[in-house]
Amino acid sequence: MKRIFVCAGTGLAQTQKINEEATLLGKLLAVNKYTYLQSGYAFGLMGLTLREFAKHSNDVEFFIPDVFYDKDAPILREIVGADNFNAVKTHGEADRLRRIKTCDEVIVLPGGTGTLEELLYSNEAAKSQEYSSNITVVNIAGFYDGLFEQLRRNQEEGLAMARDDLKFKVVDSVVDIPVLQNFMR
Repeated sequence: MKRIFVCAGTGLAQTQKINEEATLLGKLLAVNKYTYLQSGYAFGLMGLTLREFAKHSNDVEFFIPDVFYDKDAPILREIVGADNFNAVKTHGEADRLRRIKTCDEVIVLPGGTGTLEELLYSNEAAKSQEYSSNITVVNIAGFYDGLFEQLRRNQEEGLAMARDDLKFKVVDSVVDIPVLQNFMR
């Protein structure tokens, strides 16, 4: 079974379409029998995705940094059920990030600095061939357009990133995520 790591914000979006897409992703991953992984938190977009996934499947794993474990674990346990709770207490943020490389896919929804950290870490790991799985950024309502403009400017200035250094695919909706395409037809 494929293990899919979901990166998303810990707050709800003001754009309702983003919240709806996060919920839909949870359902699509569950009904298509994927293992759902995230790095703790049950709030915001991450919470929407997780709660919807848990309605349809209990195949969930968490990577929780030790500093957040005591706060996050009880909430996550409540959502997925104490008997189904599977969490790895990581030793700091770096350990949490390294565990992303154990996943078959990374899906990036809109989010804040933690989400960007996970995206950029995944991209760098793929660029250095430490990680070979797919990374998909879901650019709902143009949320990441500013980031993509900055990455283009980095290239234009010759400071970083050749075009082939960007190892992620960009889609506009969760229904366009490549790993889900077989199920959407």
